[in-house]
Amino acid sequence: MTAAPTRFAAGMAAATLALFIVAQTSVGLHVAVVGMLYAMAVHGVNDARALSGSIKSLGPALILGSALIGAVVALFVARAWAWPLVKDRGAGGIGMIAPTRRQLLLAILAGVTFGAMYLAVAQYLLPEARGARVGPMAQIAASGPLGRAAFGIVAVLLAPPVEEFLFRGLLLKGFAESWGLTAAALFVSGTFILLHLTEVMFYWPALFAIITLTGATLATRLMTGSLYAAMALHAAYNITIVVVVFVAS
Repeated sequence: MTAAPTRFAAGMAAATLALFIVAQTSVGLHVAVVGMLYAMAVHGVNDARALSGSIKSLGPALILGSALIGAVVALFVARAWAWPLVKDRGAGGIGMIAPTRRQLLLAILAGVTFGAMYLAVAQYLLPEARGARVGPMAQIAASGPLGRAAFGIVAVLLAPPVEEFLFRGLLLKGFAESWGLTAAALFVSGTFILLHLTEVMFYWPALFAIITLTGATLATRLMTGSLYAAMALHAAYNITIVVVVFVAS
């Protein structure tokens, strides 16, 4: 007789979130150390500008590495702790349910609409904010072809499936098991916004955008029951931003 699977509740959800944060932070520290050692070897320890430039040049590797390690953590946790929930295609699972064609199209349309609304506000209604400092992702996207490519890959191919699977999937299910859906939704959404704070703290329209995206993906997940619909909305939103960034570059 096989043992019953361990209950995936708030304790395991919290451990999952901690692993995700620690793994991504570790990637950042390793990239910074490698950049510093390389600059010191080539330019010497007293060239502060070279040290800073070398670290910044590794920005594309940083965001790609962070996104990939996040995916690895999410898959590891799912396979080790919550595989029955992942395989459950019913209401008791984490949402790995195919949406209807109508739901999918509406999710994509919503993502494009929210992305376009943010761009319109940023470019036309609040032009005075465009000179403000920007976060690391925006800096990397503006750093050159490699930065734009890394930004596009992360924003379109990695962030939507990984973040939705983790936040609106595993974490929402785990915390809701112990706290109820309302408290879990508020906590997961708040955490998601806080983890994007480095991108939005210098540019307040971006904070409004991430709050809107968080609410839209959560609502889509709950109304359709499908993580795939939330992923589609997230991807459509990001694609809209990426296209404009690439065209403007």
